[in-house]
Amino acid sequence: MAEEEVVTLFFDGEVEREPTAEEAAEQAERDAVTAEEIRLQIIDDTRIERDRRLTTETDPIITNPIRWDVLSAEKQAEWEAYRLALLAVPQQTGFPTSVTWPTKPE
Repeated sequence: MAEEEVVTLFFDGEVEREPTAEEAAEQAERDAVTAEEIRLQIIDDTRIERDRRLTTETDPIITNPIRWDVLSAEKQAEWEAYRLALLAVPQQTGFPTSVTWPTKPE
C-alpha cells in the first residue's frame, strides 16, 4: 500500500508537503552525527588547544635565544618539562575526553 501524502495549506496559499517516512529516515541518517565523528572532533579540539599552548606559551621563550639565555638552568628545565608534557598530552590514558593539562611555569 502506498504511503499517503500529507500537505499543509497556509493562509497565504503556500503549500508544504510533509516528507514521506522514507524521506524522513534518509534525512535523519544524513543529519546523524556518529559517536566516531564526535570522538574525532574532540581529538581535533584537544590537539588544537595543545598546539595553541605550545605556540603561545612555550615557543616564544624556548625558541628565543635572548629570552632563553636569561633563564636559570632550573627555569629552563621547568619550561622544557612543560613543553614535553604538552607534547605528551595525546599519550595520556584519558585522552581525548579526560586530559590533565600540565601547569605552566611561572
